[in-house]
Amino acid sequence: MTFLGQQTNLHAVWDSGIIGQAVKGDERAYAVRLVGDITLAERQQWAAGSAVSWANESYGIAVRMIYGQLPHSGTLPDSYETETLPIVNQQLSRAGVRLALVLNTCLR
Repeated sequence: MTFLGQQTNLHAVWDSGIIGQAVKGDERAYAVRLVGDITLAERQQWAAGSAVSWANESYGIAVRMIYGQLPHSGTLPDSYETETLPIVNQQLSRAGVRLALVLNTCLR
């Protein structure tokens, strides 16, 4: 598959390709921006559940969005990054909230 003119695979696109342009080499600033965009209601909602329900949630997103609606072979359209970045941002934000919950629970 081709993404932004480079030969790759779908796994690499979702691991680093989509977010690469948005981060622009400053992961810390990007993370701070993501944290600042999380609402109290989102924190409360995302902290609910268990690791199993969180995994199932991610699986559902993959089935519906990544494999269900978006192209995943050949040459990905130029719009792919723009269309998928909100999904990546939300999943990273959820992961941050959930990791904080797990760490706070373990360190009490």
